[in-house]
Amino acid sequence: SHTIDIAPGEDVSLRMQSSTPPVPSLLYRNSVTKDTFVRKITEFTRHFIDFEALHAILDEVANNKPNSNAQFLQRLDAEWNVYQRFVESEATKITLLPVEKYVMLDVLKFNQFVCINQRSLQDLIRKYDSLSLQGNLCAIWDWKMNWKPQKMVFSLIKKISHLYREEERENMAQPRTPSNKIDEFSFDRKSVKYFVKRSNLIQVVGIIIQHLPIFVFGEKDGRESHVVSQNVSSVYFDSDDFKCYHERVGKEEGARVFRIRWYGDKEPVDAKSTVFMERKIHHQSWLNAGPSMKERFTLKSGKVCGFLNGSLNIPEDQQSKRKKLMREIYGFVRELKMRPRTRTVCDRISFQLPHNNDLRISLDLNLKFVKERPEVFAARNTMWFSPLEMLCADDVAEFAFDVLEIKLAGAFSDNPPQWVQDMMSSALLCECHKFSKYGQSVHEFYADSVSIVPKWIENVDVLRAAFEKKQAAKNVHVSATTNARDVKITIHAPERRERVAERRPRQSCLEGSILKPMMGDCVCHCPKNPGGGRRKFKPVNPKVHFSSERTFLQWFKAAIFIGSSGLSVNALVPDQPAGLMMVSVAGVIVLWSMVVYYIR
Repeated sequence: SHTIDIAPGEDVSLRMQSSTPPVPSLLYRNSVTKDTFVRKITEFTRHFIDFEALHAILDEVANNKPNSNAQFLQRLDAEWNVYQRFVESEATKITLLPVEKYVMLDVLKFNQFVCINQRSLQDLIRKYDSLSLQGNLCAIWDWKMNWKPQKMVFSLIKKISHLYREEERENMAQPRTPSNKIDEFSFDRKSVKYFVKRSNLIQVVGIIIQHLPIFVFGEKDGRESHVVSQNVSSVYFDSDDFKCYHERVGKEEGARVFRIRWYGDKEPVDAKSTVFMERKIHHQSWLNAGPSMKERFTLKSGKVCGFLNGSLNIPEDQQSKRKKLMREIYGFVRELKMRPRTRTVCDRISFQLPHNNDLRISLDLNLKFVKERPEVFAARNTMWFSPLEMLCADDVAEFAFDVLEIKLAGAFSDNPPQWVQDMMSSALLCECHKFSKYGQSVHEFYADSVSIVPKWIENVDVLRAAFEKKQAAKNVHVSATTNARDVKITIHAPERRERVAERRPRQSCLEGSILKPMMGDCVCHCPKNPGGGRRKFKPVNPKVHFSSERTFLQWFKAAIFIGSSGLSVNALVPDQPAGLMMVSVAGVIVLWSMVVYYIR
């Protein structure tokens, strides 16, 4: 075997010529251009969509040449049909290859080929809509622009992941211990979430499967199964004032969330369908209150409404863990008068050992948010979620990224494996600080009803720019070791000192000021800022501004209440300083809220 170190910023001519099969460095890079790809992977050269010819016709469209629109659409449709047939046949060919580790090279080549074509196709169609008077091709070609044929090879990737697992099991010196039995109803763990660009998906999966096999919940032996992902749906409940949302997003100690989850594509309309009643409790690490917990119990779908409205009998004399949890969740729901608010739907690929979940990684694909209709729950005693036929287009929102969650427990809580640390610090992932699918869904549909903006809420273009900036700035190396029957992909993260230096903020002339944590870089005329007052702002979601206004009004209302109370006290008892103190406090609150609002 041979080893080569590959960095995202290196010249692609650096490749392994003496290995069998060859491993071009561009297969492990975050993004590759078409010209670079065809120079190194010659077998795909003839099968690219002819974007040069399409752009030439698009120039005629821009010049309003007669029949140019029809020529463009006709040529685009013909090119797509050829491309689609080739991709489907190539995917079928890959799935018929022997289940060997080196087949991941073919999967990576196929993935890069598809990503380049899909990315170029999206740019081409958007440009056509901006030039043409028709301007609706994006809507017509939506499924083609977002086509993901890589899913066709996921079953093969699953089988390859089990090859790594079998090899590891053969190399284990000690047998499996029964103490690692998984508890599927109570979880205490630490989790970190990342956004994953869809073009980086196969690379991330290729790294994970070398250490953790693909795990499908409920499968006894998944080596021969073609099932790779599971559809996961979760209906979240909250009060009318979104108390759970505010506690969750604010990361308050003891913040609780209640949801009902089911697995599978079908909605649990059958009364005998099994669903999971789940409660999540957040604990602050610095309070030593223990790890955050997720607890759940199973219930038949037909009994959910009875449980929520109190008609389901829960014996008081039984002190089992399940009965205790049922009583606590019921009290929680009745106390806040909770109703269904939102639903999250995704295709989840799980990676974990079948006998141990101290290290578990989940990858949520095709994440969607659904707005539940509380009036349905109030009008019907037998319906606790909104059927799809009752939803309209505005009730469903798609998320722009896939979400990777790394869940650590036991010995891995404070010391994850080195390969996990390398992947977490690599340019393939972008950390989304304290991301919550429920928080995102509430902000998607109820932004005008909440007063707190989640920290991760940013414009999608800003997140994409952050990805590009990260992969350009990070000095991340990928080591590819190969022989005739094996492929080893490893990320070598830079030294911690370099990462800290990259994140160190520039000095500000607000040194020592209480406003420095919020103001950040210097914005005034001073020697540290020769440009004087010019600052580059990033585009922000307009909802953020409205939320900032609502926050300011909340503080302003509190100041008015305190100030008016102080004036009343001063009128009744002029000799007491309490009234003046309250008026002073109100003035400070008004000034502080104005400063914070201006900064935000």
